[in-house]
Amino acid sequence: MWCNVGKEKLKKLGHLAKAAMEDSATLDKRGVRKGYWKVDCRSASKGLFLGLLCLVGGIVILIIFFVMKEQEEFKTKMFWICNGTQTIILSLSVIVSVIGFLQIPKLSVSTSKPLDLDRLLLSSTIVGVYIFAVFGMIVGGVKWEESEYLATFCLHALLLIQVSLQDMLVAEASRRTCTSRYQMLTKPGRQVITFLLFSNITLWILDTFMTHTSVTQQFQYGFYGVLAWGIISRISLPLLILYRFHSAVILVEIWKNTYRTKAD
Repeated sequence: MWCNVGKEKLKKLGHLAKAAMEDSATLDKRGVRKGYWKVDCRSASKGLFLGLLCLVGGIVILIIFFVMKEQEEFKTKMFWICNGTQTIILSLSVIVSVIGFLQIPKLSVSTSKPLDLDRLLLSSTIVGVYIFAVFGMIVGGVKWEESEYLATFCLHALLLIQVSLQDMLVAEASRRTCTSRYQMLTKPGRQVITFLLFSNITLWILDTFMTHTSVTQQFQYGFYGVLAWGIISRISLPLLILYRFHSAVILVEIWKNTYRTKAD
């Protein structure tokens, strides 16, 4: 009888030790579970919140647009909703980009250079954005006294300003890195990069599904004609969509590489 005392406890301890050994086998050298991707979102909460707010708002507006676009009595209201949504997002992007010019220089200059392919794609696609914006500004500047034309002019002027500021900011941020302890803790400019990432994704979705419709481009068709504006938009609009998508990809790379720390 005394030989069986404690055997059950030893059996339980053996099972626990085996489970611990299996659990440690799933850990790498740094003690992180294999198969898990760790994302450090420090110093990005405000930009993440505002960016997600823009993304959710853009998706809601897009759903409303597809539901109401076929009804003629809501055509004017849909123009104002679409124009206002893009104007708000572009205005926020301009303000955030200006803040970025104050924050990004606090980072150290990196010895690595951005890929030539990225610079080539940005340089080529931004030409299409400029074409789309300038021709839209011409249409909006024809009749200043009408609010719809004025809104069209302001939208395309903001588009021109926003892509110019963002292009310079991306070029500056792509050659910066965190080296000092202060930079690793504060991560200056990461809020800006986070918001611009989500704003470009939102604008990419809106430009893909909404910008090419007659509701948003009715004044361009009336001023240039169906054939002329059809040619201009089919050249410039795909480049605008590609610019938004490629900018989002580059901003992800900046978010991941520029703010990389030794712990990462």
